[in-house]
Amino acid sequence: ANACLKLENLPFASDKSVSLVSGDEDDASAEYIFPAVKGVVTIETKVHPEDEGFRELLVRWFQWGCYCPVMRLHGDRQPGGPIHRKDGREHLFSGTDNEVWSFGEEAYPILVKYLNRREELRDYVRGLMKQAHEEGTPLLRAMFYEFPEDAQAWRTEDCYMFGPDMLVAPVMEPGVTERSIYLPVGSTWKDAYTGKIYEGGQTVTVPAPIDVIPVMLRDNADYPIYTE
Repeated sequence: ANACLKLENLPFASDKSVSLVSGDEDDASAEYIFPAVKGVVTIETKVHPEDEGFRELLVRWFQWGCYCPVMRLHGDRQPGGPIHRKDGREHLFSGTDNEVWSFGEEAYPILVKYLNRREELRDYVRGLMKQAHEEGTPLLRAMFYEFPEDAQAWRTEDCYMFGPDMLVAPVMEPGVTERSIYLPVGSTWKDAYTGKIYEGGQTVTVPAPIDVIPVMLRDNADYPIYTE
C-alpha cells in the first residue's frame, strides 16, 4: 500500500487556528494512519472504494471526522472523468461517486448515523467555535491541556478531548472491536455507547464495533452520542 502522511509543525494545544484533517483516497490497499492528537495533519491514503479494507478505513475515518472541527467526505475517487459545460466544452475534471451511499450497503447506515450525530452536536460544536474565536481555546485538545496535573495525560497520544466534555478515542487498526483508553484522574467518565461509568486514573477497555468510535463523557456531561 502507498500512503503519505504530512505533518505540519504547529502547536496542537495552543494554536488559535482551526485545524483541518483531509483525506484523498485513490487506488491501492488501505492503511490505518490516525495521528489523532499528535499535530495538525493532512492524511493521504491510496485505496480503492470497492476494497473492503478501504470501506472499513472510510467508516473509521468518518467517525473520527464527527469529532473534529470540520467534518466532510473529501477525496479524489478513481476512475474520474471530465465535466462539460452546457455547450459541450470540457470544464473540470472530477473523480467518481463520493456520496455516503457510494460505499456499499454496510457502510451507508453507519455513515448516515454519524451525519446525524454531528447535526445533534451542532450547539456543542458552535459553542466550541465561539470560545475558540473569543478566547483562542482549541476545539481539539491534547489530554494534558485539560489535565495538566496528570502525568499520564502528558504521555497519552492516542486520544484527545473534543472540547472540555468529550474524550474521543479513534480506532487506529483494522479489524479492531475494542479499545483501551486512559481516563485522566480527577473526573468520572461515562462510556457514551454502553452507559458504564468509570473513575478516572485508570486504563479501561471498552467496546469498539465497526459502527462505534469510543467517546467518554466527562463528569455529568450528557449529549446524544449513541441514542437512536
